[in-house]
Amino acid sequence: MLLAGCGGGAPSYTLFGAYFPGWLLFALLWGALAIAVRVTLVLAGGGADWPWPLALCLSAGFLLALGLWWLGTGALP
Repeated sequence: MLLAGCGGGAPSYTLFGAYFPGWLLFALLWGALAIAVRVTLVLAGGGADWPWPLALCLSAGFLLALGLWWLGTGALP
């Protein structure tokens, strides 16, 4: 019963002739969006004023990636 969630197999996506696991693509999307949030904050002039900018950018990138992933695939990673 504890391993019942592993029976369906992990989702994978074919890109450039190779299979990539869903969590890896989600992590790459998360990192790209976290960098985009950081660049946006710096260009807006508020990057240095926020407390804990690393935590802010990582959490904002995660929420954006989660939302985009859910809208794109219809399921959570």
